[in-house]
Amino acid sequence: MKLLISLILAFLPFFAFAEEPKDEIVREVYQYNFITHIYSESDFRGTRLYVRSPVVQDFDKMVISALEKSGATDLYIISEGGLIDPAFKLGDHIADKNITVHVTSYCVSACAFIAAKSKTLQISDKGFLAFHFPYVPAV
Repeated sequence: MKLLISLILAFLPFFAFAEEPKDEIVREVYQYNFITHIYSESDFRGTRLYVRSPVVQDFDKMVISALEKSGATDLYIISEGGLIDPAFKLGDHIADKNITVHVTSYCVSACAFIAAKSKTLQISDKGFLAFHFPYVPAV
């Protein structure tokens, strides 16, 4: 009997105080090359899309596609800017879909126009937006 009680007491902490399983972070890569990094992370808090890229031709299409595939409602963006047309198109999509934009580092030029279109914009202590008058070639 003492042996049985000893065994129960020895294994009780493993059953009574077992740690709840933690949600793992699931990462999916949508675009990754020398210039453009687009990937999502999902866990118990939801899905976030991370973008680090200049705003290049078809940038809006790449990011919109990744947003739709991932179902992300939060966009974390780092960009030195670039082309204004894809920025305006992505900004319109962000506004229409109510995507929250997070700036944790730099978001300048065309990127700032993307962030400004968001209904909810969060800028970290180390993040910043920088605007300037855009160069628009004559049509």
